[in-house]
Amino acid sequence: MGGITYYMERFETEGLENRLIILFFMLIVGGMTVFSHEGLGENYEGYILCFAVGRTLTTFLWIRAGHHDKRFWPVARIYGGGFSIAIACQVFSTIVDGFPRFVLFGIGFLVDAITPLLAISPTRSLPAVSTSKHPERFGLFTILVLGETVVGVTTGLASTHAVSLEQACGAALGIVIGFSMWSIYFDFVARRPFRPGPWYLYGWTYLHLALYMSIVCVGTAILNATKFQGDSLPAPIRLLVTGALGCFLIAIGCLECLLVRRSDEPMHPVLSPALKLVCGLVLPFLALIQANKFVFFAYFYPFVFVHLAYGHFAWFRKDVPVVDPDDGCMS
Repeated sequence: MGGITYYMERFETEGLENRLIILFFMLIVGGMTVFSHEGLGENYEGYILCFAVGRTLTTFLWIRAGHHDKRFWPVARIYGGGFSIAIACQVFSTIVDGFPRFVLFGIGFLVDAITPLLAISPTRSLPAVSTSKHPERFGLFTILVLGETVVGVTTGLASTHAVSLEQACGAALGIVIGFSMWSIYFDFVARRPFRPGPWYLYGWTYLHLALYMSIVCVGTAILNATKFQGDSLPAPIRLLVTGALGCFLIAIGCLECLLVRRSDEPMHPVLSPALKLVCGLVLPFLALIQANKFVFFAYFYPFVFVHLAYGHFAWFRKDVPVVDPDDGCMS
């Protein structure tokens, strides 16, 4: 997603070809969705090949752009070489089994992530990238990923033959967690663009990758916690939910440090990200507490709720311009 978003920011047109590119990517994502169940297991080949087709199209678009715009050719050459190596590793991983498969997949993933960083120097000579579309597109995708928490709740409840009051209350707590992550992201990150510069752009993009992985892990933890019936949540579930929430808060805190800060910004430049980093580091240790899902929620949720409270406090204490009803001017 980050690659095609960056491409569209650079070379988007209003012609038919742009619409066809989006259509093709929609078909690719649809194919990945079909093979997403057991995507790293029995459906690995289909999932990775769909992904490789998408990456191949993106790589072709970069090279094509460099061919037509010579200023971009130094960047396109690096992108073409690095991404081609990554695609080759991922495709070859489908013809081997066991540990070598995941080694090749990991190498391809690392090369894919490192390649844009190798092109930072020639990127500096290009026109600056607008920061207007990235927050909007990533914000919409964040909403979709946050839907995983709701999916986890509904799937967990649907898998039970008779929904008990305990399970219904546990599902409600899962939705509270999802709502809290949504509120924290849009209060502290989504409403502000990142600072100009390639390092800020790549840092902002890669931190969103970590953010999305943590949200998916929280959804998985909620699914398992909703389905679980017993006196004490198993340690893996406790560690998954607290560890994923901790990573989520750390990613949010780091993202705040990359954002544009205006004179009327209500969030403190140090306290706000520091509070998230501290809570994010403490949360995984709460997995050591053995308790049922409700008591465990009471232990770890205050480390999440404090950010909701701080965000609302900062917004409500902010001075709001008063509009004069006579002349319509703010005072």
